[in-house]
Amino acid sequence: MLILWALLMADNAADGMVSMSLTTYYMDQKFHLPKSMLGDFLSTAYFLAALSSVFAGPLARHIGLVNTMVFTHIPSSAAVLFFPLPKSVTATFALLLVRVGLNNMDQAPRAALIAAVVKPEERTAVMGITSTLRTLASTMGPSITGVLADGGRFWVAFVVAGALRLTYDLGIFTMFINIKLNKHEEEEQVAREGDEEEVERRRE
Repeated sequence: MLILWALLMADNAADGMVSMSLTTYYMDQKFHLPKSMLGDFLSTAYFLAALSSVFAGPLARHIGLVNTMVFTHIPSSAAVLFFPLPKSVTATFALLLVRVGLNNMDQAPRAALIAAVVKPEERTAVMGITSTLRTLASTMGPSITGVLADGGRFWVAFVVAGALRLTYDLGIFTMFINIKLNKHEEEEQVAREGDEEEVERRRE
């Protein structure tokens, strides 16, 4: 879990650096868009995110938890990395749709992965620690972005955040693609079956 926690903290630190409020502020500063247009952009992106989340479960059953986490998150991370690059509003909006639309598809598989690799009696505690660490990591991001923005390097925050997110994606794939899921339940099942066989032998 220590490796997973470290990767999750890197991912959440990146999300804190380019939160939606900071992202919309960046777009406003770069393109001087009407506030209503920014609102429409975000509403569309959030609707797409809600729609895509519906397919996370079926996709995970088809290609696996880790593959779903990684291959839906990499395009979102790349969209963050390249977000400062476009000179047009249309291309920037397209990257925003990719980022937000795919960003949440790893959440359900991630929760399922954590539940599958820890003992049942430890799941609540592990989930709580995971949530706390992710929240703490995200608190660092806005301050870093603020310093960069003050120095006229707002765009660097997106590059750094995208790189951190891609590091998280590749780290998850490298470290957990071959992990055995539900090992503890199988061990408990074997132990119960062994106890039942022992009881039967004693009865005989």
